[in-house]
Amino acid sequence: MKQNLYYKDEQLNKFFIENKILHMCNLLEKKRIRDNEIVICKSDSQLGVYIQWEACLRMNLMPLFIYKETTESTIAEFRKIVNIRIVIEYKNNEIYLFLFDKQICETNIPNKWDTGSVIHITSGSTGYPKLVLRTKLQMEEELNRYASFLEITENDVVFPLVPLNHSFGFISGMLLSKKFGLDLILYDNLIPRNILNISNKSKVSIMLGLPYFYKKMIGLPEKYKFNSELRYIISSGGPIEKGIQKQFFERFAKKLYQQYGSTETGSLSIGYSETNSGYVGKPFDGIEVNVDEVKGSLYVDTPKTIGAYITKNGIQRLDESIYKMGDIGRVIDSGGIELLGRDDDIIIINGNKIDKELVIRCIKKINHIKEVDIFLRDFHNMEELICEYVSSIELDKSDIISFLSKYLSSYEIPKNFKRVKALSNKKKANWKT
Repeated sequence: MKQNLYYKDEQLNKFFIENKILHMCNLLEKKRIRDNEIVICKSDSQLGVYIQWEACLRMNLMPLFIYKETTESTIAEFRKIVNIRIVIEYKNNEIYLFLFDKQICETNIPNKWDTGSVIHITSGSTGYPKLVLRTKLQMEEELNRYASFLEITENDVVFPLVPLNHSFGFISGMLLSKKFGLDLILYDNLIPRNILNISNKSKVSIMLGLPYFYKKMIGLPEKYKFNSELRYIISSGGPIEKGIQKQFFERFAKKLYQQYGSTETGSLSIGYSETNSGYVGKPFDGIEVNVDEVKGSLYVDTPKTIGAYITKNGIQRLDESIYKMGDIGRVIDSGGIELLGRDDDIIIINGNKIDKELVIRCIKKINHIKEVDIFLRDFHNMEELICEYVSSIELDKSDIISFLSKYLSSYEIPKNFKRVKALSNKKKANWKT
C-alpha cells in the first residue's frame, strides 16, 4: 500500500526513495548475497532503516537490525550464532557494504525464513543482547490487534520518536504506517520544541516515544502546544515516573499513554492513569495474563505473536509455554495490568536495558577496584548511570571508560564514577516494555 513519507520536515520524492532502494539491491546482487541470507543492518537515521527494510523485502533477505552503539565484540557473538556474510550500513544518506573475510558461525541453523520476517536485538530479562526472531505472520497479528485498539483510519499520521531499528518503533511505527498506507514522519533531531512544531505542521495523530523525552517536553514555554489532531501520545521502553502523566495533561491537555510489551511478545496493552503510574491498561484481545501468587511475577500467553530466540543451541520457540515478562505486578479489578517493579536485576535508561551484574563484572576487571555498584540518579531532569567503586587508589575516569568500551556498549558505561570508602547501595526499581 502506497504512503507518503516525510523526512526532515519535507515530503520525500518517491523517485528518491525508489532509487535508494534499487541502488542497495544492486549492490547486494553484485556481492551475490542470496535469498534467505541474514544481513546485519546498521543506520544513522530513521530513513536508512526504512530503505534497508524495503531492500530486504525485495531481495528476500532477513535483516538483523543493530544499534549504532553495538560493539564489534557483540557482532562477533551474533556471527557465531548465525551465518552472516555482510553488514549493510546507511550513513549520511550513502550506502556501504562490508563483507566479512571469514565465517565464524558455530551452528547449523538453517537459513529458511519467510520473507518479511525480522531479527531484533533485545536484552530481555537478562540485559545481555539476544537475537529475537519475529515472523511476518506474528507481526501481522500484532498489527491487527494494535490497529483495532487505536481505531486506525486512513487519515492518521504516525510520528515515531523512537529508533526504527528498535522493535517498538519498527512495528508500532513503521510497519503500522506501511500496512495501512498512513503518512509517516521520520525525524532524527529530537529536540522537544522541534517535535511539537512538526506535529502541528504535519497534523500528527499518533506519536510514539520514550518516557524521558515526554518528561522534557513538560518544561517547554507555554507557547508550544500540540495540534488538535493528535489522538494518541504513547510512551514505551520503561516506566513513566510518578506524577508525569498528570503534569503532562495539565501542561498540554493531552493524555500520555503507556504501552506495555517486549521485543519477544510484541505490544500487549496500552493504558492511562494520572494517579497510578504503574497502570498499563487491559491486555489486548487474544492475550492472557497470569500472576505468580507467591512472588507476583507476570506471565503472558500470546501464542500468535510471540517470537523465538536464535541461540547457539538452535531456534528456541517461545510459543510452547507461557512467557515470563520479568516484571512484578497484578491484575486489578477492572482487568487492567498494574506493574509494581522488576523481579530481576535490570536497569532501564532511555529505553535501553542494562544487565547490572554484567556491567559490575566488567568494572571489577580493572586493577585496584574491590567493590562496585551502579545505579540511576536524576540529573537536571535526565537519568544518568552512576558508578560507585571502592579502590586502593583514585582512578582516572578516561582510563576507566577506555577499558569498558572494549566490552560494553556506550549506553552501558556509567557517566560518572565516584570513589567511595563504602558503597551506598542505592537502588531503584525498573520494569521493561
